[in-house]
Amino acid sequence: AAAKMAATRERTENDLLLTMETAEQANWRALVAVRHTVVKYRTMSKEQVDEMEREELMRLHQKERDDRSKVLGDRMKVAGEARSQATAVDRAKLRAKHAQDELKAALSAAAKVEAQANKLQGVGAATSATDRGDQEVTAEGDAKKKL
Repeated sequence: AAAKMAATRERTENDLLLTMETAEQANWRALVAVRHTVVKYRTMSKEQVDEMEREELMRLHQKERDDRSKVLGDRMKVAGEARSQATAVDRAKLRAKHAQDELKAALSAAAKVEAQANKLQGVGAATSATDRGDQEVTAEGDAKKKL
């Protein structure tokens, strides 16, 4: 257990040392960059410094414009996608409405056909009953004639 704790402590110390060395190297690089900039500014004339600052400002403005343009492009893309989805939804609604209308028309036609079939069956049944009645009357007439 003591060996494990010692190994863990040693790894932790090594990790901490590595982290501190990395941070120190980053700070050193930042310091070197600042020194380089200071030396650069010292060797430049006032006009050159002003020109460099203007260029830096122009780059910053260009970056801002590019960022705004990208955001606007993204918004336009999202709006276009939303419009296309809305159009697709509208088309689907129209197709559904058309299908509903066709279904209603088909159901109406089927109901009419069924009503006509029922009417014909009713007329056929009435005709059959009338025919049977006529046959009975004829049979009675034949019986009377024989008498």
